[in-house]
Amino acid sequence: MIIYKYCDHWGVDILRQLQLKVTPPNEFNDPFEFSPKAVGGLSVKAAKAQVSDRDTMMLMFTQLGIPQTAFPIYESILKANLDTVAARHALNTSTLIHRLCRGHLDFVSREFGIVCFVQRWDVPLMWSHYAESHRGLVIGFDAGHSFFAQSNLRRVEYRNKRVSFDVSWSPGSSDVSKAIRDLMVRKGRCWKYEQEWRTLLCLKGLEQRSLPNGRRGYFLNIPREVIVQVILGCRCSGELEKAVRVAMESSRINLTLERVQLDDGRFAFAREPSR
Repeated sequence: MIIYKYCDHWGVDILRQLQLKVTPPNEFNDPFEFSPKAVGGLSVKAAKAQVSDRDTMMLMFTQLGIPQTAFPIYESILKANLDTVAARHALNTSTLIHRLCRGHLDFVSREFGIVCFVQRWDVPLMWSHYAESHRGLVIGFDAGHSFFAQSNLRRVEYRNKRVSFDVSWSPGSSDVSKAIRDLMVRKGRCWKYEQEWRTLLCLKGLEQRSLPNGRRGYFLNIPREVIVQVILGCRCSGELEKAVRVAMESSRINLTLERVQLDDGRFAFAREPSR
């Protein structure tokens, strides 16, 4: 399978430097990225079970910064006031989870970034939105290459409802793990035309450099063999085409450069070798 990346004129840099830009999700144009909906609440009964757990007690005790020698006293006081502590824990947990859900996008974006691809090269809206109104280019990548086998490349799911995060779930449970995985690939149905695929990467260890807009950019090295198609937009200038050819030659990407052509009878695209 070939997956594609729509690019403006900066797509030349992908070909020249053999790197993909990894973008923190809070820089995307969809404000719903990685934003779950908190539902439900923690009952006092469940809260009592949590705060009675010795590991939870120790965690709470450690966070208070009290000397370890005082833990038996702390434990006895907590047990003596278990109903009050549990009620407060239930309220605080619900408040905390709702706040964490609202701030989850920025939290994830401090540590992780995404590389986006799509399933088709011939979507007019994609050319308009992401390829400089058909003046840019599309680069095709071999999804079966070992480069992608080492990543968590996943197809995006388009639904009307956001991922729910139940306040009553226990930390580290399978429900929590599934919700976190679903967040990576859940988008609203209005984006369905994109037919997106994406991979999540840790920003730490990636090459960094300043972008023209002043932001910090993160970049992932790719093998030249993973690039299998380069397609110019129907409005791509001769100057950009020349830059693309020079970049491909310098990176030894030996492919036939193609250009989009408009179908004579339908609202559809074809492509042919660019001359």
